[in-house]
Amino acid sequence: IIINAESLVEISGGSAFAFVRNAGLLGLLGENTVSATATADATVTAGGAVSITVANGNINVFGGNAEAEALHEAFGFDVVDRNHQATAQAKTTISAGGNVTLDAQNGSVTIGGGIAGASAGHNASSVAETLLSGNNTATATTGVAITGGGASTVSIHGYGGVQIDAGYGGAFAFHYQSSAGLVTLSGDNTASAYGGLSISGGSISITADNGPINVFAPAALAI
Repeated sequence: IIINAESLVEISGGSAFAFVRNAGLLGLLGENTVSATATADATVTAGGAVSITVANGNINVFGGNAEAEALHEAFGFDVVDRNHQATAQAKTTISAGGNVTLDAQNGSVTIGGGIAGASAGHNASSVAETLLSGNNTATATTGVAITGGGASTVSIHGYGGVQIDAGYGGAFAFHYQSSAGLVTLSGDNTASAYGGLSISGGSISITADNGPINVFAPAALAI
């Protein structure tokens, strides 16, 4: 892959949203699993080299915004036996079989993981009898991976600076009661948040002529 531009190259994972919400006076028993999945990756992959050069502008490569929610809300008498799974991913991957070259000759290079948020749970807000059971699993993944093949060179140059930020992943799995009614909540809650930052190649060069070089590890939160 060879990209030569005068003023700007921007590659983004965009936005992805997935919401599954079941609300009603009477849920159904044994509906197994309700799932919501959102993916907003930014991926550049080549069997050979990857070369992006901008003469008078910036290079921006970043994952998008992915949000997934799987939720059952009970407002009245409700009996629900259902698992909820929410999965969100917003990763940035630049992978080549040869060299990786990012060169903003008179600008800056920004590479970022995206924002991934996942929540799965039961919410009881009824004064009537409510029985909610099931396992809730939320998984959020973000990160940056830059990989050159074999003994290749990974070269990142920005005249005005280089910033690599691996992004943010947040996962929330819950049973929640917001009323004083007769509510029974049961099941396991599992939240997992993953973030990674890797730059690999035969040799690695990150340079800036007239600005800072900042490399930030990912932020990952699971509740």
